Amino acid sequence: MLKIKYNEKYQLFYLKKAIGELLNENNKNNIKSIKIDHYNGCNYINNIKIPIIFPLYILNYINSLIKEKDIDYNFTGTLTPKRKWLQKYYKNSVINYSNYGRDLKKKYEIDKDYYNTISRSKFTLTPTGDCPWSYRFFEAIMCLSIPILENNSNDIYMKDYFCFFDKDEHIYDKDKAIENYNKFIKSKHFIKNIHELENLFKIPLNNMRILKENEWLANKSHWKLSGNKLISTSKTFLKKNDLHSSKLDDKLKIKIPLNKEVLYIKEFNKNYYLVSHPF
Repeated sequence: MLKIKYNEKYQLFYLKKAIGELLNENNKNNIKSIKIDHYNGCNYINNIKIPIIFPLYILNYINSLIKEKDIDYNFTGTLTPKRKWLQKYYKNSVINYSNYGRDLKKKYEIDKDYYNTISRSKFTLTPTGDCPWSYRFFEAIMCLSIPILENNSNDIYMKDYFCFFDKDEHIYDKDKAIENYNKFIKSKHFIKNIHELENLFKIPLNNMRILKENEWLANKSHWKLSGNKLISTSKTFLKKNDLHSSKLDDKLKIKIPLNKEVLYIKEFNKNYYLVSHPF
């Protein structure tokens, strides 16, 4: 049921990945059913209704990117008759009409250029498609980019966040972008914030930590604790999550030499320390 099939919707893929980030020996048999309602932008785990879900590895990757804004607008996606209003945004903008997400060989990879462009953009054009919501809306928020919606948009999530319509005057407000981000990471779009699922996963979900830009995980078996510092006892990696380093994108890990010192923050779990180190 939770096995990834590389021909399914992002919605189901993200739901499976988010669940997989929380599974362990104590709870792996608790997930009896999962279902998506694509049009209405919601999911079900054991018949418990939850909204669109993002796995933490996506947020942690985006958090590692620089957010300096040197692009006004961006859009990557398909151009349909309903989206012709996008065509006027071309000055100091990055507009790519792409079918990347439809390419099964690339669909589930982290699109580095895509997220880097959004992170550099003051505004992201976030039209709805066949459904009254879009992932692009939330991706913009994670990248501190303000969403721009079509006039009379029916986006079901827009009321919860600061955004503009096409007809509005667009003035970038960093404080509003940060406010959007802080609200989003505390929302039920991350399983860790859904208290109704705590018994299912048998862990205090709200204690899960979203790593900041300079925060990393250090495998205890490769480090020696000395006061407020850790010293590496072998060549190793600092990582953004506890997957094996061979499975992580380069943006989610740092190669560390022998005898490297990093700042110790706290114990993360039985296998990892939480440390501070610039990327």
